[in-house]
Amino acid sequence: MPGTHYTYTVSAVGADEQRSTASVSVTTKAAPPGTAALVGTFNVHLHNTSNSGFSSFGKTDFNNGWRFQPQCKPPCNTQLRNINAKRMIVSLKQNGGSYSGSTSVPGLVTCQGHDVTTSVTVTIHVTRADPVRDAWQVTKFTGTMSQSASAQLGCTSSSASFTVTGTSLKG
Repeated sequence: MPGTHYTYTVSAVGADEQRSTASVSVTTKAAPPGTAALVGTFNVHLHNTSNSGFSSFGKTDFNNGWRFQPQCKPPCNTQLRNINAKRMIVSLKQNGGSYSGSTSVPGLVTCQGHDVTTSVTVTIHVTRADPVRDAWQVTKFTGTMSQSASAQLGCTSSSASFTVTGTSLKG
């Protein structure tokens, strides 16, 4: 496992029952965070940096739960599922230590009580990885999320941008 300390001990027993022991300690090289799997559940803090077109916006800082499921042997493309907004499922393409993707989501925004389809774009940059249950996994990331909805149902267009910070709920 990258960045892990190991100690190896060998004991020998001679024909005369005499014992001899030798030990060696090694630490494996740390691997870049971008080589870790983006998998599992994360607490994600979102901070609104801009918004327009909303009659009311709500909080500018809030937390969500995001779950990541790799689509192949990690690290590789992964699927993001928002635990709080269950309709938000984004396929993220991996490029080194970064992931990005877009999707359309009904119901993140409403207009006069009706669900509006919103375009969502997410970009994530891995900032930390650690051994988790004998696997090299992402434990922290930063990034951005933007959403926009065109004018629909007699309502004006709307958009919002967020910075995101995620921390793994490893355990």
